[in-house]
Amino acid sequence: MKVYAGKEERCETDLATSVVLTLMDQYLDAGRTLVTDNFYTSTHLACKLLDRKTHLVGTVRSNRKGLPPSVTSAKLNKGETIAAQNTKGIVVQKWKDRTDVLTLSIKHLDSMIEVEGKSKKPEMVLFYNRTKQGIDISDQLASYHTCLRKTI
Repeated sequence: MKVYAGKEERCETDLATSVVLTLMDQYLDAGRTLVTDNFYTSTHLACKLLDRKTHLVGTVRSNRKGLPPSVTSAKLNKGETIAAQNTKGIVVQKWKDRTDVLTLSIKHLDSMIEVEGKSKKPEMVLFYNRTKQGIDISDQLASYHTCLRKTI
């Protein structure tokens, strides 16, 4: 465990990538899959993890560097999807549910899976929802109940 003591020197990586690579160091090179939320997910991190034989799946922010503009700027109707894959095998997919959902994966293609016999969802989204833990679930549960009282 490392204690954060302020600004540190990082070698050519952003803060999120540096944090992930530091925390995952002992788990890399074993073919594992890392699931991240949109703060940590980037194509730069995906390339670094791919070099270390580790898969990455996660939601991604639409303004991240390195994402294909053809995917991020596409206007979709509900249920539609668009995806692009680079030469390293990193797939970025945008899917329209109630809102736009942008995901990145080294492990999945842009395939759709039928759910509950009536709708189709991207395989990446289903995998992410099955494996997300920690803060994503607590944020989801907190969003259902708003605090109506003013606190001091």
